[in-house]
Amino acid sequence: MKFYLFEADVYSFAMFIEKCWKLNPFQQPKFESICDRLINLKKLFLIGSDIA
Repeated sequence: MKFYLFEADVYSFAMFIEKCWKLNPFQQPKFESICDRLINLKKLFLIGSDIA
């Protein structure tokens, strides 16, 4: 299994997680947006594997 994750991807996801913890709920991402990011991250991790 090969993992293709680059530093920019990790940084981008870390920033996204920080947004999830904003105290103001209007600054937090919507649930749909969180799901989309997780699906995309899963696809990114599983490129070249037969699990995706």
